[in-house]
Amino acid sequence: MAVHDLVPPAAVTAAGTAATRAEAGDDAAADLLREGMRLVGSGRLPEAMLLARRMSGAAPADWRGWLLRGLAELRARTVPATARSFARALALGMDPLEAVEARWKTHMLLGDHARAWALSDAVLAGRAPEEFNRPWTPYHTRCVWNGSPLENRRVLVRCYHGLGDSVQFIRYAAVLKARGCTVLVEAQPELLPLLARHPAIDRAVPLGEGDGLDRDAEVESMELFHACRCGPDAAAPVPYLDPGDACPAPLPPADGRMRVGLVWRAGDWDPRRSLTAAELAPVLAVPGVRFVSLQRGAEEDRPPTTLASDASDAGIDTLAATLRCLDLLLTVDTMAAHLAGALGVPAWVLLHAEADWRWGWQGTRTPWYPGLRLFRQRRPGLWDGPVADVVRRLTATARRTGGRWTGTGREGLAGRS
Repeated sequence: MAVHDLVPPAAVTAAGTAATRAEAGDDAAADLLREGMRLVGSGRLPEAMLLARRMSGAAPADWRGWLLRGLAELRARTVPATARSFARALALGMDPLEAVEARWKTHMLLGDHARAWALSDAVLAGRAPEEFNRPWTPYHTRCVWNGSPLENRRVLVRCYHGLGDSVQFIRYAAVLKARGCTVLVEAQPELLPLLARHPAIDRAVPLGEGDGLDRDAEVESMELFHACRCGPDAAAPVPYLDPGDACPAPLPPADGRMRVGLVWRAGDWDPRRSLTAAELAPVLAVPGVRFVSLQRGAEEDRPPTTLASDASDAGIDTLAATLRCLDLLLTVDTMAAHLAGALGVPAWVLLHAEADWRWGWQGTRTPWYPGLRLFRQRRPGLWDGPVADVVRRLTATARRTGGRWTGTGREGLAGRS
């Protein structure tokens, strides 16, 4: 069902009044766009879509109705329609840098990297020198790379975003090394043991110590995707991280069952990514599986230890070694998903309906990690659909060898079937 089919009658009246105001002039249209963006931001997508249609009907040559439509469609994850709406807005005279973040995200969701990078180029060209790597701003808001070539230089990679982002994009260290670079990395202290073993990294230091390194150029880790101009399939093959001789956390004996790690909560900054232990309960009822909790924190929301033993009090190096000992990881969109992918460990990832651009807008696969399978919400906030999918597939997998798991079927865990 389309979002505009869900609009209550009161919203139809309000949108009609608003569209009439749009005919009054440019200021009124700008006010309507702001109102529509407020609706989109609060998740009231049917009302936003209706307002967008009324705006376009009242002023067919005004780009703002099409922009609003695209923003609502993006949140609804009807991404091909989003791209068409944004294209129509541009054709009607919208500024090329209007809603640039939403348009960049649309291209990335569609896998159209070249168009996303072109938008990044346009934004980069408009930045003043003093706007790069401003030390008084939060790490994750800093722009570091100024667009200069990186080939054959001493490049400092600054990992200013989350742990999962660092794990995902550090694969581009191999691309830099292949292009003649000396690769220096400033990263979260928890990652340093893993990064120290990376063959393409010449030196890794904790966050806050990068300024003391001799360098010719610098780039934030998430900017490497743009700076290197190559997709994940052309970067380092999986696995590209190695726990070495790190000791895994103590694990219960498998006793002929699959050992499946569990992470059901992400960071508090985006609660949409997380499940409750109650929502996860149907998975824990699958027979023939030994579940192991790798969830850190969430002490008040854990399954009974009779259903999932605990191996959560571990650093990232230990977690990496532990993942290598499991048959499968079941996780939400958090660092553990990226770590499993980078290690080549099969993982099933539960994604909320408005999942991040790196997972694409549809499908069960991701070019970033061939060992991952994606399970997506059908409707925002409802985990019953993807959890039921996991239960069906996990039940079939656990029964593959007549109820006795041999640990030899990992390829089926990530396969396309």
